[in-house]
Amino acid sequence: MTPPACKDVSSAKLQEAIGSLRLDHFDAVLEVGEALRCSTDWTLMRELLERDAATPLALWIGFALQRNASPDENLLARLDAHPSCEVRAVALELRGSREAAQKALESSCWRLRAAAEAVLGRR
Repeated sequence: MTPPACKDVSSAKLQEAIGSLRLDHFDAVLEVGEALRCSTDWTLMRELLERDAATPLALWIGFALQRNASPDENLLARLDAHPSCEVRAVALELRGSREAAQKALESSCWRLRAAAEAVLGRR
């Protein structure tokens, strides 16, 4: 499945949207997440993860990193520590570390194990 095409959203507008975002409003979270996926404002993403290490927007930060040729190590480390298994799986796939993948095979999270299998070339 191909993600939707990116729309150009200014960093200021994105920052404003994040600041006023109600996390209980699912459609708004999706809309802001999609804008974040298309962003290259790595400073904004780092600040967001510093403010809220468990932000539900972290998955879209991972998707933004997938679009970048050389992922930001600081952001990857924060995604590695995220409470969401899905976010940690995206970070593992981005990092491609065989050592981390080997360790992830022991996880109770099926998505993280699947990412580990992919990194190790078993899938």
